[in-house]
Amino acid sequence: MLRIVIDTNVILAMLYSHKSINISPSRKIYDLLVSDQLDAYWCDIFSGETIRIASTDPKLSKVKPPYFNSRFEEILNHMNDVKMDDINKVKLSLNWDPRDRYKINENDIYLAILAAITKSKYIITNDKKFIDAFNNTFENSTALACNPHKFISIENFL
Repeated sequence: MLRIVIDTNVILAMLYSHKSINISPSRKIYDLLVSDQLDAYWCDIFSGETIRIASTDPKLSKVKPPYFNSRFEEILNHMNDVKMDDINKVKLSLNWDPRDRYKINENDIYLAILAAITKSKYIITNDKKFIDAFNNTFENSTALACNPHKFISIENFL
């Protein structure tokens, strides 16, 4: 099974895609996730933030809370969690902090850490700055950072 790390912004895009006429890459990833075709990882430090962002987002204002909550729960039920102890150990050994050079968020560093711990093949994110920072630093790494559209086109799942 293909191992991936999914960023919070892609999880939010999965929640937005609930009534898509055109099947978006985020929706395809969601479908692959809930059909257990992906071994996906996510760090739980983002869960509260994701719920807060999504619940106040105007795009989701017409989504009824029970539907939103059940969809979010369904996504989380198909994601594997990684212990914070493991994350903190690898963070020290990875010693990667591109915040100044690439102007990325500190939380994005955890995506690289999760990929290292889980030996994931892809980090799926919509954050172009992170994609550039990761791919320019870890050129020969086993993981590739990319957006959902590129991931679907590379793997050609559907």
